[in-house]
Parts: sequence; structure tokens; C-alpha cells
Amino acid sequence: MGNEEGWMLVNIDRKERSDGFDHLEHVFFNGRTLQCTKWLTLPTMTRKMDQWLASRKPVVQSGSFSKLSVELLDLIFEHLAASTSGSRLTEMIFFAITCTAVLEVGERHLLRALRAYHAYWVRGRLVCLSNSLTWGDFPMGLLTDTETHELETALFDWNCEEEYGSLYEFALKRYDNCPTHQEDDREVAFDLRQRLYHAEHPTSMHMYKRNRVPASGEPWDDIRRFLNIYHAQWPTAKKDAISVLCNLSKTEYVRSDRLPKDNPSDGPWFELDSALLSRICWCGDDEDVSIRCEGEYRERLMRGSWAGDRFCITTLDMLEEVFNGKEGKDVSEETLALLQHIWTLRPNDPAEEKAEQEGTSTKSQTIEDSPDSDDTPSESETSTEDTSSDDSSSDDTTNDEDTSSEESLDNDNA
Repeated sequence: MGNEEGWMLVNIDRKERSDGFDHLEHVFFNGRTLQCTKWLTLPTMTRKMDQWLASRKPVVQSGSFSKLSVELLDLIFEHLAASTSGSRLTEMIFFAITCTAVLEVGERHLLRALRAYHAYWVRGRLVCLSNSLTWGDFPMGLLTDTETHELETALFDWNCEEEYGSLYEFALKRYDNCPTHQEDDREVAFDLRQRLYHAEHPTSMHMYKRNRVPASGEPWDDIRRFLNIYHAQWPTAKKDAISVLCNLSKTEYVRSDRLPKDNPSDGPWFELDSALLSRICWCGDDEDVSIRCEGEYRERLMRGSWAGDRFCITTLDMLEEVFNGKEGKDVSEETLALLQHIWTLRPNDPAEEKAEQEGTSTKSQTIEDSPDSDDTPSESETSTEDTSSDDSSSDDTTNDEDTSSEESLDNDNA
């Protein structure tokens, strides 16, 4: 295409794309991440939820909610979850914490809502597209008939030639930049955090030019309960937890503990986003990309076998749940082999090269300045007799005057 090399991570289902990047090395070698661990990691309900429900006392509720059946409560939660409101998660949580009876029914609904809110790229068709792509060059079966028609219509309307019309160009113009989020939900949670913090730290109130103290009627316990649910729990953050990148389309997975991360200064340091990227790239067959990759590894990287599949990140002990009871295939070793291949062929870091050159230069200078440098004859150049003589005449073999003096000295000694 004659363009600079460019890449873009795309979620087909959500019609969203990440910020583009110029070279694959930026993700694999330079510490840049795709943030997929944030967008794909499944949260769980906090343990405090179970504690609240376990400690619930059988109290007869006098409110109207106590008269609703479980089926009706389910319908209310489903209605709230289907809302187009920008604060549907907070509305569901507020409804759930009205009483423990409602909370017990709503727990499974809240879990689905939390996963949709925090892990909003889970189960989306993901592919990392190169700007080298041409018309119709995308993974087989990636698009539905409707999506294919939409793509072709748009490219025709833009008068794109076959060489330049591609899914990359379509996503660049039609998809939202970066994953969108429910800002209203975030604002509500932020405001409640601020209120609770200043209630627990009254001396900080002057920052807001007010002297507000906790009123006895304000439901601080309810606010704590709301925030505890909202922030959820992250099993992958637990100590010794083994995170797993799951391909939900092919029932395959990559384990985080199989990727090298012992010492990033001495060797490769790969996260699950590197593993994901290594399997979902899609670019032209003859594209001359900057990253070095050869043979079968090049084919595996440039035409990723996972391109267009659906994913999530969870812990090893939750594999059975996300795979619906099926036994997944561990592809950690073949993924690691590809990552190690491109690491081995990576270009040297300019800073490392400079340091190495400076070290070599310093070493050479040290050798030149050393008394054992090449200007001093080696032992093989000095005769046995000279070696046994006075140290001051050790290099006399190369000077005629010194040689004559030495002969005269020998005659006097005789």
C-alpha cells in the first residue's frame, strides 16, 4: 500500500478499536500493553456478599418488595440490565441492597452486570489488523453476511479502490476509538467514594470548603455495601493465582505461569496480552513487517490462528466454568515457542548497544595504557640470557648502542 506500517486491535461485536500502534515491537519488546488484561479479565462477587447473605436473619419485611415473588424480582433485574441508561449498573446495585432478600435473588444478575461492565471485551470477536490489508482480506468466517454487506457498501460509497479498501480502513472510520464505558456509573461511584471518605476523615472537609459531618440518617453502611459490590473482586490479583487466557471459540488456553517473567533485564518478559497478540494478528502474506520472524513462525504470527475468536481471562480453577464443563486444550508451549522465536531475533536495544560500545572502547583504552601493552616485548621475544640479566636491559635486543654497551660490560667482567 505504500503506507507506514500500522496496526489496530479491533472488537467486531462492539464496533470498537484500540489506539493504533506503528510496530509490533512496541508491544512485544518495549513495554507497551494492549490493556487486554483489563478489558478481558472476569471479576467475581466479593466474599462479603456471601457473608452478608449468610448472616441474614429471618426478619419479616413490611415493605412491598417482601410481597414480590422470586420470578418478579428476576424480571425487575432483567429489565434494569436491559436498560439503555448510562447508570444501569448502579441502578441494579441500589435495587439489590434495599434488603438482603432482594440481594440474594439479584446476586447472579449483578455478577453478569459486573462482568459486562468491567470486562466489556469478553466474548467479542478480536483481531489485530494491519494497514497492509486489501479488499476482502480478513479471516474466513470473521464477518456475518450483514457485516460483509455493510463493509462492501461503505467502501463502495467511499470510492475505495480494491488496493486500499479494507476492513482496517472501515474500522478506522466507523468504529469507536477505544472501548467505551458507562461514564454515569463511574461518576456515581466516584461521588459515593468521596462522601464516604470525608465522612470517615472529617478533617479533610476543608478541601471542599464545607464542614460536613456524618449525619445520623445517612446510610453509610449502604454506601459501603454499594462500593464493595461495584468494585467487585479480582481472582487473578490473588497471590499465587494462575491467570489463564481462554479462547472461548476453540476451547484453548494459555497459562500465565508458562510465560517467562523471571528477570526482564536478562531475558524475555511476556504477559498474557503478548500471548494474545501473537495469535490474533492478520496482515498481508507478502507484507514486509519490521518485526523479525522466519519460517513457520512468520506464518503463525502474520495469519494468526485465533484471529476473530472470542476470549476472556480468568484463573486456572475457573476453566471448567468458562468452558461450560469442557476440557480445554493447553497451547501454552506452542505460544511460548513463537514468543521466544521473535525475542531471539529481536533488534538490539540502542541503549544496550551504546553501553556495550562504550564498554568495549573503555576496555581497549585500558589495554593501550597498560604496561603489558603491545609495545613491551613478550616473553617469546626475549632470550633466556636477557631474562637472567639486569631488568634495565630487558629490551636491549632492539637497540645497537645498548648492545655495544652490553658487550663492553661483559669484557670488563671477564
